[in-house]
Amino acid sequence: MLRDLVPSTQRPLSRFESDPIINFRKAMDRLFDNFNGEFEGLTPANWSQSLQSFTPKLELEDKDDKMLLTAELPGLTDKDVQVEVSKDYLTVKGEKKRDREENGKNGYFCERTYGSFERTIRLPAEIIRDKIDATVRDGVLTVTMPKSPDAKKEMKRIPVHQ
Repeated sequence: MLRDLVPSTQRPLSRFESDPIINFRKAMDRLFDNFNGEFEGLTPANWSQSLQSFTPKLELEDKDDKMLLTAELPGLTDKDVQVEVSKDYLTVKGEKKRDREENGKNGYFCERTYGSFERTIRLPAEIIRDKIDATVRDGVLTVTMPKSPDAKKEMKRIPVHQ
């Protein structure tokens, strides 16, 4: 790599090739390109589809008087899902079980995913734990969490000026 910083005497150099700052910049760009390439497979966007599907997609909405969490859980019922609250954290756990297994002499083909999952999120507001309600309908989990009166008062709108 240091060799790239020293101009070669085998051919005539253009004005940009002889500039040590430009050569240094190119060497650093190559170094970071090589470094970043080694970690591409570790990002969630590049995980296999089967690994991604074990993680349900969540949506958390902040309403005036409540927090509303929805999660995509296709094929699951209320018996397959657990919802827990601990301090400022909400955890959704579950397991998608295989209902049948077909084995044949020619093997089997399966694109559906099975297994357990767990998602934990930090709640941005204080909630009333005794009044949390969770339902599963048509593969969507809905968790309704009423905010405490103090949490409603804590929000203050800041005026924006030009």
